[in-house]
Amino acid sequence: QEVAAQNDLETKRWALRSVVGRYESNLKGLRPDVNPDAPNPTNMDAWVTQAEGKGFAVRLAQQQVAVSQWEIERNKRANDWTLDLVSNAGMSVASGSGSANTPQTARNGAIGIQFAKPLFTNGATDARIREALANVEKLRNDIETARRIAAQSTRAAYLGVVSGISGVQAQQ
Repeated sequence: QEVAAQNDLETKRWALRSVVGRYESNLKGLRPDVNPDAPNPTNMDAWVTQAEGKGFAVRLAQQQVAVSQWEIERNKRANDWTLDLVSNAGMSVASGSGSANTPQTARNGAIGIQFAKPLFTNGATDARIREALANVEKLRNDIETARRIAAQSTRAAYLGVVSGISGVQAQQ
């Protein structure tokens, strides 16, 4: 057990090195009077529920669903009328020739509104809508996967903390 503990310590020192960038050989141990507190709340299910609802990966997946739903609406409106404000401006200068050396300048500009409606999209809009719907379904499954991973990770972390506290108390 002592050899296994030494090997485990060495492995964890090298893992620490990969995080901090140097090998630490003089790690301080726990003080003899340390008394770690149990997680608060002490119910593992409360931690799991919080992780499933507020975990980063879960929230990210939920936001991706919202964006995909917006894409569905945007694609549905691709065949609607559009109203655009259009303008252009230009200027041309012609240099004088012959006996009249005076340059001639012409300026023109236009401002208007333009209505447009696509007449034929060859099914492209419907295909984009179907693709966006499939993407939403996939992302909803990703939310469930993220919740399961968050729950599993939280349970493992909670049990690790409780086990660590029990180990410290047993060693004392």
